[in-house]
Amino acid sequence: MCSELPPGLEPNLLDAIRRAVQNSSELRTWFRQKLPDEIPDNVLVGQTLNEQILNLLSWGQSQDGGKRLIQTLADNPPNDSSSWLPVIISIITGGIIQPKNGPADPPHMNLFAQGKPFVNRDDFRKYLKELPSATGGRRIIVVRGNTLSGKTHSIRLANQCHPSSQIIYVDAKDFQQDGELLDSLKLAVCLDNHKNPLPPSYDHTKERENETTLMMWLQANLKERNELLWIIVDHCNGPAITDAARRLLALLAERVEKGALPNVRLILIDFDHINLLPKIHDDVCTDTAYPPDQLAIQRWAESLASTVHREYPKNTVETWVEEAWQQVSTQKQETEEWVRMLKQQLQQLSKKILDWEVQPT
Repeated sequence: MCSELPPGLEPNLLDAIRRAVQNSSELRTWFRQKLPDEIPDNVLVGQTLNEQILNLLSWGQSQDGGKRLIQTLADNPPNDSSSWLPVIISIITGGIIQPKNGPADPPHMNLFAQGKPFVNRDDFRKYLKELPSATGGRRIIVVRGNTLSGKTHSIRLANQCHPSSQIIYVDAKDFQQDGELLDSLKLAVCLDNHKNPLPPSYDHTKERENETTLMMWLQANLKERNELLWIIVDHCNGPAITDAARRLLALLAERVEKGALPNVRLILIDFDHINLLPKIHDDVCTDTAYPPDQLAIQRWAESLASTVHREYPKNTVETWVEEAWQQVSTQKQETEEWVRMLKQQLQQLSKKILDWEVQPT
């Protein structure tokens, strides 16, 4: 599992901690008891409780990315928050932080991807679960979908399902920003993670003629890595990547499928596997990304509510989802404004559920 906490967790963490402690005194008491080797007065500064919590989170971030502080909160929740705070912390960190006494949820089933709601996509979750032990073409996941469908969000979930040190990520679009293109040579260097110099025999002026040489070089270097590597390439069919680079990806995929690289898995976004991999494309795991509808959001919200609260009034969740969907529906479907409103409403919906203090019946 990825060991680095994603950015952007502070708002949800602030709300959760604010609900667990009622005032500055309670926060300082917890801090002194659970982290006695630090000096609270140098950390818990600020006029309001919110400011003090944010400064505490900032301090934790400066120490080790926040892992020790947030893990301590999950293992030793303040006051009477033990029934819900560890669960919320696990959810909003994508399962990276798990309480010492609680079971670890499968990372592919996380309800959040790097702090943002991840709704639907059952096929993609299943493929991620099976990827480490997959064989043949099942070692390759191709994600397709229209613009604004959530394909890049898929990468955020995948990043939580494997150690970050064993993920090689390339976004072809990054090269276009510099006025360049991602050709086969640059792609090979990126996929090798810039670890080895190219062979002296490589002819930089003959890209097509040197595909086999380049592929053999890349295969040898990847095979030397003892760990299980997940290679993720985004925008495989965009204008920033050359045809030669796409062919190199196809050659790599063929070797992965044939078992020549048993330690490599591929997640390719918008890769033309049907035309470039005609012999194996039927075996490749294909997921189609699409924005969620109201029913998918309803199921996601109920899963989140039942995880955090176990027993809750279902009609309240239904009302919240309906209100959120009404706001989304004010925009023309699947435009940039529609997607922006969808993200905003999902974030607000999750905040309502996480902050919800369900009253016993």
